[in-house]
Amino acid sequence: ILDYIEQFFGVDNLFFDAGVIFLLVLFFQPVEVALHKIIDKALRDKLLSFRSDFLALSSELSAILPDNTALDKIEDFIKRNFKAGDVIFFSLNEKTNVFEGISINFNIKKNTSFVKLLTEKEEVVPFLDINMFVLEQYIVDFLSKKKIEYILPIKWDNELFYIILVAGKSGEHKHFTYDEIENLSVFANEISMYLHRNYLYKKIQEEEIEKLRMEELAALGKLTAGIAHEIRNPLNTISTALQTFRNKSIDVDTRERIAQYVEEEVERINVLIEDFLKLSKLKMPHMGKVDMEALNSRFNVYLENECKNIVCVVNNDIDNGFVSDENFIYQITLNLTKNAFEAVQQKCEEKKIPCNQGEVRINFSEKNSHLIIEVTDNGIPVPEEDKNKLFEPFYTTKENGTGLGLLLVANMVKLLNGEIFFISDDNQTIFTVKIPIKYE
Repeated sequence: ILDYIEQFFGVDNLFFDAGVIFLLVLFFQPVEVALHKIIDKALRDKLLSFRSDFLALSSELSAILPDNTALDKIEDFIKRNFKAGDVIFFSLNEKTNVFEGISINFNIKKNTSFVKLLTEKEEVVPFLDINMFVLEQYIVDFLSKKKIEYILPIKWDNELFYIILVAGKSGEHKHFTYDEIENLSVFANEISMYLHRNYLYKKIQEEEIEKLRMEELAALGKLTAGIAHEIRNPLNTISTALQTFRNKSIDVDTRERIAQYVEEEVERINVLIEDFLKLSKLKMPHMGKVDMEALNSRFNVYLENECKNIVCVVNNDIDNGFVSDENFIYQITLNLTKNAFEAVQQKCEEKKIPCNQGEVRINFSEKNSHLIIEVTDNGIPVPEEDKNKLFEPFYTTKENGTGLGLLLVANMVKLLNGEIFFISDDNQTIFTVKIPIKYE
């Protein structure tokens, strides 16, 4: 056609080509500009959506979440924003030097070529870019089976502590774009801070648990040794008494006295075991409405039997209706009052004075949403050198004491989130218990 035009009209082909190109430019340039705008908008919207999602994820990860919760959120983010087929996490166990699969039964040893290679990388590692001949075969088989395309090394101070494997997109001929790979690298660097903090927090928790376990074992050992010591003494007395009892030449009065010794030592062992059982079987408090009138009535029954020669004063300035554990409050008050009576009796015996001069005061009051229990006595004071030992197991100033009563009181107060303290001098001893309360 161009040849005919040139022959009949004398128009050079070059001019015709130029005209056609000019028309095409005029027609397609607006289309190209519009197309660029559509593509740019789509990319911009995708980037904004990615950033928005990442800010939301960062906000959630800023709180210390359980490992599984944090990793579930990260997995959901990767699948939603990168359309990845699967995401697999491995966490370093420093005790075994193994990267343990999370929610998957597969581990990777820290000394493998695969881990060494990832330690040297600073960005996302494409699986196909790795030299398969230097990797351990079982790792190559696993990565191939799971269709892994990209590996995210999560590091802190050049130390690898997490590995994230990302499988390819579902469907044929769907691959990660260059921008997506770049975003994956940025994403891996950003979440490393959160994962490292959680990693350290978990490590500290494990250390604290181990420390607590060792402290509990030490306390148990001390408690067991104390019980063994406390039981061995009366057993020795019983053994000696029985050997003497076998001697047929002893008179009836001696036999009666020995039998009395044995009964007293058996009772001592029984009291020790009962106190220990109370301590070991101490349950969590049962919170409910406390009836102070019923508690006072129950307490007065005990005081009627004890306050024969001692002045007893009970003052209750608190109304019914507050919430706590009524039985705990009763046991705490009862144990402290028993100690007060024994301190008064001990003073009477040591000073050889009549016990009608002894006095025990129990006061219930409320201050700043706290129940205040005060037990005051004018008995024998706590020795200055022993004041720091008062709540230790088996510490006692009484001849027949077990040294577990105040430890039981302290544990009950602690379970009620309260505190206990005391002051003691030659004039009086005051034990004060503060327990937080609330009203219905």
